[in-house]
Amino acid sequence: MTMAFKYQVLLCPRPRDLLLVSFNHMDAIKEFVKDTACILAQVDETYRQLIEMYAPLASGEFQLIRQTLLIFFQDMHIRVSIFLKDKVQNSNGRFALPVSGPVPHGTQIPSWIR
Repeated sequence: MTMAFKYQVLLCPRPRDLLLVSFNHMDAIKEFVKDTACILAQVDETYRQLIEMYAPLASGEFQLIRQTLLIFFQDMHIRVSIFLKDKVQNSNGRFALPVSGPVPHGTQIPSWIR
């Protein structure tokens, strides 16, 4: 689970996308507890608190959160069989991140010197 979360944080194209990752996790929890009204109410309250606390943050603050999370995870290189099989991880447990693909809206392609 730790490595899956680390991978999701690494793949966030913009720091603010950390909030979307949190919402995805909350959606999964909500699906598990949909038949238990009292727990569902707690999940909804957590949603509300996430929005209240994190939605107003600036991009720089989200970048600081992302950087803090990545510093915490930097020495964790636990091999996960599914990631190894899909070639998401190398045999040493480090992620093989794609270097191609779209860049976040409002940014430029890296490596251009101006």
